[in-house]
Amino acid sequence: MMAGGLILSLASRLWRRFYQRDNDGWVKKQALLAGRYEKIRERLVLNIADGKKIRVLFLVRENQKWGAQSLYEELEKDIAFEPVVVVAPLKQLGRSVGKTQLLQLGENYSFFKNKNMNVELGYDQGRKCFIPLKTFFPDVVFYDQPYGLSYSHRIEVVSRYALTCYIPYGYGLYLARESGQLSSNFFPLIWRVYLESRGLLNGWDDSPIVEYGNYIYLGYPKMDALLSQLPRSRHAGSRMGESVSSEKVVVFAPHHSLESGHHNQYATFPWSGEDVLELARGTPQFRWVFKPHPRLKYTLVKSGTMKADEVEKYYKSWRMLPNAEIVDDGDYLEILKHSDAMITDCGSFLLEYLITGKPLIHLVNSDSQGYSSFGEEVVRNFYKAVDGESLSVLFERVVVNGDDFLYEERIRNVCLPSGVAGREIKDDLKRAILAV
Repeated sequence: MMAGGLILSLASRLWRRFYQRDNDGWVKKQALLAGRYEKIRERLVLNIADGKKIRVLFLVRENQKWGAQSLYEELEKDIAFEPVVVVAPLKQLGRSVGKTQLLQLGENYSFFKNKNMNVELGYDQGRKCFIPLKTFFPDVVFYDQPYGLSYSHRIEVVSRYALTCYIPYGYGLYLARESGQLSSNFFPLIWRVYLESRGLLNGWDDSPIVEYGNYIYLGYPKMDALLSQLPRSRHAGSRMGESVSSEKVVVFAPHHSLESGHHNQYATFPWSGEDVLELARGTPQFRWVFKPHPRLKYTLVKSGTMKADEVEKYYKSWRMLPNAEIVDDGDYLEILKHSDAMITDCGSFLLEYLITGKPLIHLVNSDSQGYSSFGEEVVRNFYKAVDGESLSVLFERVVVNGDDFLYEERIRNVCLPSGVAGREIKDDLKRAILAV
């Protein structure tokens, strides 16, 4: 083993011994990193005084979870900042980076390049290794998710030279009873975690994480583009019968939680997958959007629900429909804005779509443990389908006939966020670094 590899291996073992001893050790970890962050902040103050820009790096492994577009754009407009996106594979425990991850890497790079954004590769395919983020000279690093990080991209390494930030990649964090995002080996170690505004989260029980002390409630920048174009009245969006288009648009967004060990098990695909496809075939007058979770293909096979060729056949069935399209990247807010209804069992969409005011048929898995008390309040006035029969009845009444009979109840307590979260996070970054 070469000297560099030996040092990295030793450092990794030391990290596991000290940092991952138990979940109660986050206080010591946080204290250690707080000292690092303060030294970095002081260095940045001097850099700013010398006229240097603050370089903000966004680490992205799945473009489908990209939620910081408005923040990136605000940073780009401010002469004090220089934003860059670094894309890397999602590392699987105990496995090397394979063809699937490399394909995703290429898709991620193209996603941002096509937006004319400043994007770099965080993985060297020739040498088959992750490129340390320090190579890109970041001052601040935003993580896209806590999972699948290579050692050189983890907080314990990055915190030696950059401030770290996190924006949860979806509303599932607030709705679920349990969330992997709340790991004590990630959440409390971040310098700043930006959460949705308290107005929208009225009733959310944040007691499991509130003691970490690094939460800033400024909104969810992913929703800025959608919120900026919605009516600012108490009615979040238009009724089904008030669609501006003569062609109704229906979104089907199935979740991936099919594996028995998944802590939420929202997925209903074993009974809903074919049934929704049949609804699409039976309504050629509608336009359909199939928006699967990026992990759905993998878990369909992993759980034994389908064989690989059956999964491909199912996806092909959607592609072959003249009135349907598949959307599997992170640009879907325009679809939500122009759609008329959604059918889903995916946690994040439940709150995102609630904001539009449009009807949602909530596919319910009887084996799921459900949602948090806040989540149950959010989903209370969605249309509940527990099997193919109830789905068919609700679809006919609510979508085909346009009878959104729960509309008033559903939007009564909707408090629209400001729609300027990106700008407010950028301003907060500047204030926090300058300590003003």
